[in-house]
Amino acid sequence: ADVVRGITDEAFRRYDWQVGCRGARALTYLGALSVETCEAYTRFFMLHQLPSGAYGYFAPDSLNTIDQDSEAKLNSQRLAISLEIIWTLTEMLSFGNWQLLNSLSKSTNSNMVD
Repeated sequence: ADVVRGITDEAFRRYDWQVGCRGARALTYLGALSVETCEAYTRFFMLHQLPSGAYGYFAPDSLNTIDQDSEAKLNSQRLAISLEIIWTLTEMLSFGNWQLLNSLSKSTNSNMVD
């Protein structure tokens, strides 16, 4: 669990949201996510929430030079980051009592019953 926590922390330092969020969820699945770590990750996510509600860190001066094509790419990146963070927050704050992939497999199996 310490290795996963180290990889997760380093990913968040590099703004590698996908790896960081996967690591946070892995810690939750392992039962190794302490309350302090959960609070720290939650504060980190909230720090990077934009006024629009989306998540993601982008340097303010780089946003001034964005054309329309780049803006569309930026918005798609923000959507992906936001979904990843919301998924992670939901699973983290439930402390393992709810998992997206488990709930999807249960609903799929119940629909397949004759």
